[in-house]
Amino acid sequence: MPKENKPEISVLIPTYNSSHTLHYTLQSVLAQTHQDFEIWVIGDACTDNTEEVIQAFQEQRIHWFNLSKNSGSQPAPNNEGLRRAQGKYIAYLGHDDLWHPEHLACLYQLCENQEVDFCYAMTADLFPDGRAWARAQPIIGRNPSNFIPPSTWFHRKKLLQETGYWAENYMELQINPDMEFFNRLSKASVRTQLYPALTVFKIASAYFSSYSRKKETAQALHEAWEKLRENPEAYRQEILTAVALEFSRYHPRLVLFSRAYCIKMILRNFYHSVKKRWGHIWPLTWVFNKIYRGLRKKMNKERGLIPSKNHPLSQGLPRG
Repeated sequence: MPKENKPEISVLIPTYNSSHTLHYTLQSVLAQTHQDFEIWVIGDACTDNTEEVIQAFQEQRIHWFNLSKNSGSQPAPNNEGLRRAQGKYIAYLGHDDLWHPEHLACLYQLCENQEVDFCYAMTADLFPDGRAWARAQPIIGRNPSNFIPPSTWFHRKKLLQETGYWAENYMELQINPDMEFFNRLSKASVRTQLYPALTVFKIASAYFSSYSRKKETAQALHEAWEKLRENPEAYRQEILTAVALEFSRYHPRLVLFSRAYCIKMILRNFYHSVKKRWGHIWPLTWVFNKIYRGLRKKMNKERGLIPSKNHPLSQGLPRG
């Protein structure tokens, strides 16, 4: 392929016998506002009519390759796609997931304008009963419970020079192969950044039993795609509302705070415990009083609240 004809973005879609969902996934890619891309659909030795579904689009930007041997997971199809990719950037998409029309445009502009190497957007997991759950930036480090799925990854292809390819010996890994590759991408990237908007809608395959209940899964994806196609912003707001309602079910049992806020809460609770039980030992309480008052004053100042001289915050702990 001549250099001047190379696309900016290569979209990789690993798949296995999921022609009942792939049709909608491909439509969400073709509906992107940023159109400078190629699509590589790599089958993990598919035996269904996936090839017919792809050919029906009659789209030159969609390329199909089917591996001769099933590998059982996405590393081998992804690696084949990476070897064939011509784009400056790599984007991944699951064969039963959808993108908001602005997905590629937002992540591409983020990388180009701010020199980001690896980025990702918010993802909503969709469940059969209408629930939804959002995943964004891990709260503390790269917490596996808040893992960012591949359908939202967007990175410069040159990062592969440092990371290498996906680990195809995934059975020998301590963690999932996508999580392991995510960690390598993050370490190789000079700058990794979250795009703070919901642009990926992910079918929770395990809950849908997508292979044994193909008809129900395809129907759910069809309904999601029709809403997304007709009014992307309205659908995004619908899902965000579902996410908020689902999150409220866990409040206050499951509330995620930043590390700084957690430290402040611990100090605050410890302060009151010290005040109640050890207030008579004035050197100890004086130290914690200094720490607590300093933090609270700083926080109140940031909020525009300055306590008066008679305010309890200004008085401190008794010295016993």
